[in-house]
Amino acid sequence: MDTLKMHVLVLCEDGIWVAQALEHDIAAQGYSTKEAINALGMMILAEVRYDKIAGREPLSRIGRAPLKFWNLFGRSERVRLDRQQRAVDMADGETGSVVNLALAESEFAFA
Repeated sequence: MDTLKMHVLVLCEDGIWVAQALEHDIAAQGYSTKEAINALGMMILAEVRYDKIAGREPLSRIGRAPLKFWNLFGRSERVRLDRQQRAVDMADGETGSVVNLALAESEFAFA
């Protein structure tokens, strides 16, 4: 897997920010958008590592997010983060660079 592109919905629920990936049903929380996106990057990194150890294509066992998140994404304001705003920087060899690319190539929507 050279580059992983995904859509990420970022929303606030009861004062907690949630970053929800859409192509793969993975979500994480934080007290800010940056914390939530960083946590999502760490979750993706953990899943990719687990799949590599198990000899599987990274994220192949994780299905798409529920339709309600896709619908909310469609109604939300889209934002592309510039290089200065990208939250994830986990230089951890080959696997870490996959996560960097994953979020660097993502389309974010704020609900």
